[in-house]
Amino acid sequence: MIDYCEFLRLAIKSFRKASGFTQSIVAQALGISRTAYTNYEYGLSLPELPVLKKLAALYRLPLSQFFDPYALPAAGAERKRLKKTDPPTRVEQLTPEEKLLIALLRTTDIPPSALLPDSDLSLSSPSGSC
Repeated sequence: MIDYCEFLRLAIKSFRKASGFTQSIVAQALGISRTAYTNYEYGLSLPELPVLKKLAALYRLPLSQFFDPYALPAAGAERKRLKKTDPPTRVEQLTPEEKLLIALLRTTDIPPSALLPDSDLSLSSPSGSC
């Protein structure tokens, strides 16, 4: 018999890793603290149905995926991080997860600068003008 709490914990973590998102990004998308989200992944607390609905929307999954023990992504499905030296230059080079993240950023009130590490990227154009 499958323990639902353990299944849900693994599902939440597996879907996040398969999407390439960090815990912080997912927590912000859900409108909760990173600690609250981490508790879901460690099985210390269970998400309420509204949170599961937001997770399903975030990962573009049917809600039933969080109730089906056979729906977990295959091992090794994690997205490989791009090298900082090889950024995408065209939309076609973005992964589906990166496109989803951009779409989510357009629908949230989280400023993009809050999601960027201080030393990684700047939001200014290379030539200094748009």
